Amino acid sequence: MRAWFDTEVAKEIGLNEAILLNYFTYWTLANEKSGKFVVDGVAYVRVSYPELCKIFCCWCERTIRETIMSLLHRGYVRIEHHGNGMDRTNWYTVTESARKLMHMDEIFSKSPSGRNCRMVGQDLPDDKAESAGCIRQDLQNLQSNKKETKERVKKDTRAHVRAKASEVFANSSPELTEAWDAFVDMRCQMREPFTAYAVRQNVANLERLSQGNQAKMAAILNQSVANGWKGVFPLPEDKARARQRQSRPQQPSAEDIYDEVQDILNNGG
Repeated sequence: MRAWFDTEVAKEIGLNEAILLNYFTYWTLANEKSGKFVVDGVAYVRVSYPELCKIFCCWCERTIRETIMSLLHRGYVRIEHHGNGMDRTNWYTVTESARKLMHMDEIFSKSPSGRNCRMVGQDLPDDKAESAGCIRQDLQNLQSNKKETKERVKKDTRAHVRAKASEVFANSSPELTEAWDAFVDMRCQMREPFTAYAVRQNVANLERLSQGNQAKMAAILNQSVANGWKGVFPLPEDKARARQRQSRPQQPSAEDIYDEVQDILNNGG
């Protein structure tokens, strides 16, 4: 599958918006021809976010949602719901502004079935064909390279964080190094990689909680890994000691005793 867009439209509304608007305008016209998903004379495109993620597999759901909201706020698409009470799938239709922008009658196929998709850039006059751009990389190849790209990004992110940690723990013990690496691996698997600021904050919290004791630092990190915590927190025994200190009655200071004696003397006690 290939995703196409018009470069002039992309210049005006953005690349992602141009690609997604091309999809909505094509299937709106196709459903007008076939009479499918037509309500009160208006043709709609009924599609869910998971389905859009499968169609545009190079995008995550968040990117698709943000792109749709951008088109909605600019007045190029309209969202309605025409299913039953349990069906909350969005029904999209393009506005007159989008029709004018996309030159729908010139660009898209007039096939009665609406199924023979002719992409932007086909069957156009020479002047428009020259200005039409397309994403020519096959999405199937993109899928095959997706895993490799993720592994490379993960490796690069992990190496960056390790470099930062090695600067902070210059003389770290093997136990602390192993615990830190495990903590970094867990954050990467959770898709919550460290930023430089997050590294500094976690290291500062480690030093505060452990008072510079590397064995305790390793124990704190291992605790976070075992519980799937993104941050570092006190050990259970430290929490217990803190509660004991809070519950223990406070001994009066020498100044408090002196002030109390003075009050008694002044009152003639």
